[in-house]
Amino acid sequence: MMKDKLLQKKDTKIVLYAAIFAVFAFLFLHTFFGYGVNDFTIEILAATLGASFTVAAMMVVMKIQSRDEKESEFSKRLFDKKIELYQSILKAIFKMDDDNIIDQKEIQHIENKIGEAALVASALLVSGFSQFVCQLKIYGCLYARSMTKKQIEHFVQFFNENRNYLSFDYAALKEPLTVDNFEDYFVSLDNIIQLIREDLSVVEGDIEALIENFVQMPMDKFKLMKNPNVVD
Repeated sequence: MMKDKLLQKKDTKIVLYAAIFAVFAFLFLHTFFGYGVNDFTIEILAATLGASFTVAAMMVVMKIQSRDEKESEFSKRLFDKKIELYQSILKAIFKMDDDNIIDQKEIQHIENKIGEAALVASALLVSGFSQFVCQLKIYGCLYARSMTKKQIEHFVQFFNENRNYLSFDYAALKEPLTVDNFEDYFVSLDNIIQLIREDLSVVEGDIEALIENFVQMPMDKFKLMKNPNVVD
């Protein structure tokens, strides 16, 4: 992003300097030759300067257009790759959660997937991923509600002593991390999905409070499903 801005400033300066040069050159020639050269010659010189400026400006415009096309194509490919990687991560997480058992092999698989995504994800998302994986490897939990009292106490002590393991959003919080507010510091699946949405920058709204509504609902909780559950 910074490199793009520098290139745009450079192109703008080239056009500006060319315009200033053309104006001053015209004024200089008009003053210098005004007493000994007829108006027709001066006009030819001015036209030549104008043509030179136009050619220079067109070269800059074509350069900018070519660079924009390349950046647009790169952005599209990058976005498609992000979608592919993020979908793969979420699919693996939801699959891991389906049987209500999270084993080490599944955690390792998620860690590897997130390691791949770190290549294209924003720094904010990577920081969220990082804390999420750390929590999985230490506690094996996707949600704060799944944490035991012993795990919560360890969570508070560990992340107070190792704040560099916190995601950027949580590391910036000024409220002290305690047993009572540890949920505010816990990176859940809901938080990860919201961070992914923000990283993609194409969807609006905060959905963190919505995902858990259907994830935590047990299958046929109230024993109201028909058996067999035939669709009418």
